[in-house]
Amino acid sequence: MTTVVLIIALTISIALNVLGVWYVRKLLQSFILNSENVENLLFDIEKYEEHLTSVHSLETYYGDETLGGLMRHTEALANNLNQYREVYAIVEEEEEVDYYENETKS
Repeated sequence: MTTVVLIIALTISIALNVLGVWYVRKLLQSFILNSENVENLLFDIEKYEEHLTSVHSLETYYGDETLGGLMRHTEALANNLNQYREVYAIVEEEEEVDYYENETKS
């Protein structure tokens, strides 16, 4: 009787461990996808900010308050989005650390 209970408990434990590994794997895939999406979004915002700055510096639009307000808004948006970069950049920081560790060993 005890053997049957142990076998059932072992089977349930193995099933829960397999389910847990599958779930963690899905979470990590989702995290990496979100990290890449945030990086792409930040890249697009930076390019937009550069373009807006170049247009604002043109002689025709220099000092235009509407473009100045747009530039301030874009800068604030970029700063807010950079906070997300810090949250999602954990994966990239680890990769960079590994790269530098390999360089020092060579």
